[in-house]
Parts: sequence; C-alpha cells; structure tokens
Amino acid sequence: MLVNSLLWTLESTLMVAAMAGDPQVHGPVDVSAGDPRGSVLYDNFLAAQGVVRASIEAHGGRKWVEGEVNFKIEIEGHHFNQGHSARPWAHRDYVLKGNVAYSGELRAFKKTESYNFNRPLNGFTVLGPKAGLVLTAGSSEVEELADKELAARYRAELELLPQEYLRQALESTEHLRLLPASGPNDVVIYRDLEGEERALLIDSKQHLLQRVEHIGHWKTKGDRLEWVNFSKYEEHGGVQVPKEVISHSEGFSSQSGSTLTLQVVDIGGPSCIEQFALPASHKDAFPDFSHGTIEPAVHEALPSHDLGEGVFIIDLADCDSRSMLLEFEDFSVVVEGGDNSQVADRVLDTAEQLCPGKPVRYLATSHHHPLYTGGIRSYVDRGVTILTTKGNVEYLHDLISRPYRIQPDAWQISRREPVIEVIDGLRVIEDEAQRLELHEFDSSTHTDEYVLTYVPALKLGFLGDLISSRKGEGASRAGGRTRAVYQLVQDLGLDIQQFSQTWYLETGKMLFPFSEVEQAVRDAKAAEDSKGK
Repeated sequence: MLVNSLLWTLESTLMVAAMAGDPQVHGPVDVSAGDPRGSVLYDNFLAAQGVVRASIEAHGGRKWVEGEVNFKIEIEGHHFNQGHSARPWAHRDYVLKGNVAYSGELRAFKKTESYNFNRPLNGFTVLGPKAGLVLTAGSSEVEELADKELAARYRAELELLPQEYLRQALESTEHLRLLPASGPNDVVIYRDLEGEERALLIDSKQHLLQRVEHIGHWKTKGDRLEWVNFSKYEEHGGVQVPKEVISHSEGFSSQSGSTLTLQVVDIGGPSCIEQFALPASHKDAFPDFSHGTIEPAVHEALPSHDLGEGVFIIDLADCDSRSMLLEFEDFSVVVEGGDNSQVADRVLDTAEQLCPGKPVRYLATSHHHPLYTGGIRSYVDRGVTILTTKGNVEYLHDLISRPYRIQPDAWQISRREPVIEVIDGLRVIEDEAQRLELHEFDSSTHTDEYVLTYVPALKLGFLGDLISSRKGEGASRAGGRTRAVYQLVQDLGLDIQQFSQTWYLETGKMLFPFSEVEQAVRDAKAAEDSKGK
C-alpha cells in the first residue's frame, strides 16, 4: 500500500508539473519496458488465444462465430426438471420440439418451442437489436426485454450452438488462460460478461468445441458443476454444427438438463423480416412490436457541424475533443485523429457519410500527444497517409507496431505498412475545391514541434490544446501558449479571423473570433506593464 501511495503521489506531482509547463528532464527511456511480449502471463494468453482462433476457423470462420451467417434449425429432444416435488430427486421429463431462425443481417432471433409432459406447453422468443418478447412455455405473461436483459437473453439463446462460447471467449479475450491439456482436449478458461469463468474443452486435433464447464458454489447445495456437451458434428454450408447437445444447469434448489438433437434446415440462406414476426396469437397484444424493433439500428455518424466550403467539425464525445474534415475534389483530409482505434473508426465512417465517394487520403496531427495520435492505427489500416513533424516519426512507428492482441483492432489483422510524410516548415494540400495549409513551428511552449492548421477559405485556424475559449466566457488568460499562437499568426501574416479549438468539447466553444485572442494578449501585457510600474 505504501509503494502504491508513493507512486500515486509521484505521478500526480509530475502531471501537475507538466500542466504547469515546467521543463521536463530528457534522457534515455526504455520504450520497450511495457512491452508484454515474453512475459509468462502474456505468452499464456497468446497460447490460449491461438487455441480459440484455431477453433473458430475449424467451426466455420469468423463470420459464423461473430453471428453474420443466417441459419434455421429444428430441435427435438427431452428436458428434465427436478425441483420442489413430493419426493427427493423426483423430476419431470418433457418432450421438447422447437424451431430456431437467426438473421445475421437483421441481428434477429426467433424460437418457437413446445414442452409436452401431460399436455403441450407452448412458448416463443423473438429478439431484435432494439427489443425482445419472450413467452416462457407454461406461462401466460409475455416478458418484454431491452438493454442489458435483451443482450443477456441473446447470449443465452445462441449458446445452443458452440460458436457463441467461442465468440464470448474473444469478447473477454484478456482473461483467456490455457490450462494443461485434459486428455485429447486443449482447455481454455475465459470470463463471461457477468464475471463467471468457463472452461472450454477443445479437441486438440480437430479443434472443435467438445464441452463447456462452469463451477460455482450454491449456499443450499455446496460446490456444483454446470456443463454443456457438443458432439456428432456435421458440416453444413462450410460450417460445423453439432447434431447432439446435452446440458446440465443448477438452480437455487433444483437442477435441470436437456438432451437435444439438432436438425439443420438451412445455413447461409436468405432471410426476410417476416420470418421474425410475432406469432399470430400475440400480434394484437403488442401492436408496437413492429418491424422497427427488429430492423437493426443504423450506425449513426458522429455529431458534425458544416462550416461551409467543404469544412466540417466532428465532435468526439468519448475523448472530449474535436476533429476537422476537409472535402477536396476526389478525396478528403482529417485533422486530429482521435485517441483510440474505436474513435478513429467512427471518424472515418463519419467522413464516408459526409464526403461520399471521397475517401480520406491524409491524416494531419498537430502534435504527438495521445488525444491526437492514439487512433492512428485505424488510418494506417485504411491506407491513409500520415502527416507529422520530423521528431514524431519514430514515435508514430512505435504506436502503429505495438501488439493489440487483447482487444484486436483492424490493423492488428491487416498489418498494413504505414506511409508517413514529414511536414517540413509548410505543407499545402490544394486542388480546385479546397486549400489546406499546415504550418510547422517550434514555439508553442507545449511541445517541441507543433502544427497550426489554416483553412484560407474560411480564414480559420484549427489548433489542438494551445488556446481555449470557454462557453460563456472570452479567451482564457494569455499565457505562454496563447502568446505563442498570437505571435505565430503575426509572423506568418495569416489572415485568421476565427479559431476552432479541439479541446475541450463540452466546455469549450467550437468557434471563436481571433479578436478574443488579441484582446487576451493585450490585457496580459497591460497587467504586466501595470505591475511593472
């Protein structure tokens, strides 16, 4: 605890010093100190991940496991339930029949089922991306699902097939661990979204999932085991489907299990929204459960602001910042790339919607700090040329080449060679539609190298975190950074009438006049002159 406290104090002190502009000590730094490759823990993780990936390929590939393939399956079998009966271990055996349909395009799931003990008990499940309805067999009330309950039900229903467990393993990939082999099986441990650990027993030769185990402690029953067995695999449409699924689960004071035979009706065939309509007996009761609840939500673009002249400001709420998008005749340019691959992917997707048919050709960054370069790998993956200053090139190469195996991004798969060009003094990108000027300077007082973005058509300057104007206020007090920007504009003779700041998004103005900067500098000089007197 004492060591952690001291480290926290030291990090806090260094951060405050950095924010205050104190000079930093320069010296050799072991940039590989945090590289996990070669550690016992990371190597075990990589081995476990390799087993899971081999199993994914054996089962039919990424699209099958990630739920992009349509399927229809008929189910027959038996289900037993041992609960509050008149005698110990007494149970009921039900004859089970059902049909399952799934659409990867719609991300929709439908199941109808009948349990027959001494009379039929019918139920259904209809799930879409936005909502779900479930009638449990034997019940008279339909349960409406949304949000977390909907997601959990999706996972539970898809656990009928082995690919869902493999998908979950990759979803919780940083917790993957490889245990010693158990007979003919490799054993991989993962943690599901509820934090429960499961063991996957995967055939070491065929790489097909044979068994899933979960251990737990029940206060009324002690240590117990839940499990699913998959067997008698058959190939259908390029994917492997088990013909037999046997499972056992534990309740508070009961236990249940199923022995199911799966009959594949179709794999990869077309699907239509009508397949996922509610049963006729319940359509009138839920008139609002229409096609709109099944159709997948359109991936929304990030919020953006059209400044005119082919210039857009894109809001990045996840990192409290902004990017700029500029439209040219047959391509576009992004300035400031976001702080991680997920944000960068959304910036690029938004650029496609704002400038259709004009792919992003360049990413320009003002400086090397993570808020602006952390998402660089997504741009490299899509073939975007990176524009930066000379002192950042080696650093950006390091960012690009780091391993992202725990949460793989697109570049981890493509490993595309980056194209990095140096801004040396001035870089101009221009055609008949647009002109963009990137001015390198070394007087920012924030980083040794910095780039000012200037858009002549709007007389607009775009900067990282050198200046700020808070909402409801004028420009902040003119410290070293603000003065450096002001002096740079004067020295370059740029006709800047307004600025857009990248940070902060929530509290900072998107646009403010350059006159605010001029006034802040004049006020600061007047205060100094008055103090000097």
